[in-house]
Amino acid sequence: MELATVTDGRLEVSERAALTKHEKVIQEGRRAFVDVGNALTAIRDGRLYREAYKSFDEYCRQRWDFGRNYGNKLIEAAVVVNNLSTAAKPQSETAARVLSKVPEEKREEVMQAVADAGKLPTAAAIRKAVESLKRANRLIATAQITKSKNRHKVGTKVPNSCPSSQPQCEAGDGEQEDDGPQPIKAIVSAVSRGKIKATKEQLAALATFDEETQEALLTSILAGKQTVAQAIEAGAPPEPTLDEECEAINSEIESFCRRLMQFVEQNMPSDKWLSHMERREGAIQKIKDACTMLRTCKTVSVCPKCEGAGCRPCLNTGRVTRYALEQMA
Repeated sequence: MELATVTDGRLEVSERAALTKHEKVIQEGRRAFVDVGNALTAIRDGRLYREAYKSFDEYCRQRWDFGRNYGNKLIEAAVVVNNLSTAAKPQSETAARVLSKVPEEKREEVMQAVADAGKLPTAAAIRKAVESLKRANRLIATAQITKSKNRHKVGTKVPNSCPSSQPQCEAGDGEQEDDGPQPIKAIVSAVSRGKIKATKEQLAALATFDEETQEALLTSILAGKQTVAQAIEAGAPPEPTLDEECEAINSEIESFCRRLMQFVEQNMPSDKWLSHMERREGAIQKIKDACTMLRTCKTVSVCPKCEGAGCRPCLNTGRVTRYALEQMA
C-alpha cells in the first residue's frame, strides 16, 4: 500500500512509540471494541496519523479499511462504556451503540436493569431493558393521570369555563375537571374519523409520549405496522426491515436523480458558446452518466454473507447492490 506524503511534521520518538502501541491494539484486538475505540481516540486527538496520512479519514480508510464514520462509532462506543460506573457493561460495539441512544442520565439505570434481570449485556438485552423501563414509566404516568382525574372529580363539576364576570372560579364553587395531557390533534382526528380505534385509557397512554414520538407511532399504526396496544407497549415504531431500508434509500436515489435531471434540462442556460461543439448536450450527458452511476448504488438484496448482520463486503449495512451480489456469487 502506497502511503501519502505529508509535510505536517515528523513524529517524535515518543509519538511514534505511542502510534505503534495503539496500532497493535487495533491489529490484535479489533473485537475488544473499547480498547480499539480508546486507541483510535488517542490517534485522532493526538493527530498521530499525520506523518503518513493527511487526515483521520484517510488514515482509517488506508490503514484499517474502514471509513471515519465507523471509526467514530467505535470511539463513541468506547466513550459510552468508559462513562459507566456499573459492573454490567455492553459486551459489543453494537450493544454500546444501542445504549448510546439512551439519554446519558438513564444509561446506568438501563444497565442495572439488565444486571437485575440476570442477563448478559447484549444488544438484545439492553433493548429489552429500555422497553421495560419505558413501559414502567408509562404505567406510572397513566396511574398519575387517573389519580389526578379522580381527585378533580371530587366536589361539584362546573362547566368548561367560568362565567365571564368571574375570571377565576372561587374556592368552594367547584373545580373544573382536568383531563390531563391530551394526544396530538392528528391522533384525535384519526380516531374521530375511524382510521384507528383507541380506548380512553390508550389515548391517555399515547399522550404521555412527546409529540414527535406520537407522530411516529401514528404513522406506524396507520401503515398497519403496529396496533395501538403494540405501539404503546413498544414506545417506538418498529425498526425498518432491510427490505424497507432498501426500498427507502432506492426511492431517495431515484427521486434525486429525476429531480436533478429535471432541474438541469429546465435551467441549463442557452448560449451560442454552450451550443458550440455540442458542449451543452455534452454537459447534460455527463450529468445523466452521473445519475446512472448513482443508480448502481441501489441495493437489491440482503447480504448473503452476513445475512443482514453487517460485514465488510456489505459496508456493514446488511444490504448489497446488484454488482456486489454478482461478485459474491
